[in-house]
Amino acid sequence: MSIQAQKLAEELYAKDPKNYPDDNQKPDMTIAITPFEGLCGFRPLKEIAHFLNTVPPLKALVGEDHSNELITTAETASSDVKTSRSSLRTSRMKQPEYAVAQMSKELLSLVAGGKITPGSSVNTAATLCELFQRCNFRYFISCGHKACGGLKWIPT
Repeated sequence: MSIQAQKLAEELYAKDPKNYPDDNQKPDMTIAITPFEGLCGFRPLKEIAHFLNTVPPLKALVGEDHSNELITTAETASSDVKTSRSSLRTSRMKQPEYAVAQMSKELLSLVAGGKITPGSSVNTAATLCELFQRCNFRYFISCGHKACGGLKWIPT
């Protein structure tokens, strides 16, 4: 959404909060006219916890403490979901590139051998492994981690 629309949203909210209850910008709507797939939103916390428990390179990328925090949140149905996901993402983004590259090689090896299990995910093991390999090939290492462990895959 353009900056002008954001300012308009803020102005409308300030003038009439009853009819314009949200001053935040809204994303534009996109409609696919050809086959499309995307990574969108986070997987349910229990699925992310499953991947952290069963895929050592993902857990190493995120870090032991942050992984355990998210796993505990998932197991106890804690209301701290947003904080746990944010902590997970921040921890991954702070990893040095050499560590990401090393863990990516290990993860790719597991994927190539079909050793990633989806747990309660709606994706099959074969679909998940194929998606990771494709993302890894097209977008290098970081997208594959997201596809495998954190984000929902939406095909059409």
